[in-house]
Amino acid sequence: MTDENLRSVLAEVDPTAGEADLSEPRRAELVARAIATPRPRRLTSRVVVPITLAATAAVAVAVLLGGGLEDRGRPTTSIALDLGSTAGAQCAPVADFANDGLRESSVAFRGVVTSVGSDTVTIQPRHFFRGGVADGENVAQVLLRTSGEGAEDLAQFEDGQSVLVAAVDGKVEGCGLSGTASEELTRIYASYFG
Repeated sequence: MTDENLRSVLAEVDPTAGEADLSEPRRAELVARAIATPRPRRLTSRVVVPITLAATAAVAVAVLLGGGLEDRGRPTTSIALDLGSTAGAQCAPVADFANDGLRESSVAFRGVVTSVGSDTVTIQPRHFFRGGVADGENVAQVLLRTSGEGAEDLAQFEDGQSVLVAAVDGKVEGCGLSGTASEELTRIYASYFG
């Protein structure tokens, strides 16, 4: 911008343009009006960056907790899985058979226990590795049920506990392949499902 262009722009916005002599009262009035006039504020990077980061974080949380944006609007449902019993079972170390068990699973997920009853554990899934949709509906709740002989297996579950669960044909995989999301079990699921 040249000096002449700048003078032209200033002349257009100058409230005193055309006034030959400014008296002291007129000058004081113009200064007071200029100070009192609210100016539109521009959004600065101090405002824009935190808002953008907060919005991005909110979307990320929604995707992680909800399983993705593509499934919003789809109705939700519950599924029930049979907890069965592992009492008296001869179990090898979970790492020895985990790949076979996870490969066969029709349902596998990470979730949080929301209640433990006398024969049912209710879990809110946080992430499905496999089987997160049933009959065209998102699975919002998983019920692990036992029919008496598996009641001792309910003792491993507590409200608020983070769990990993795999099931084949509606039956929860036992022998350590389902349960508390320990470091070892989390590593096994992450290794298999990626």
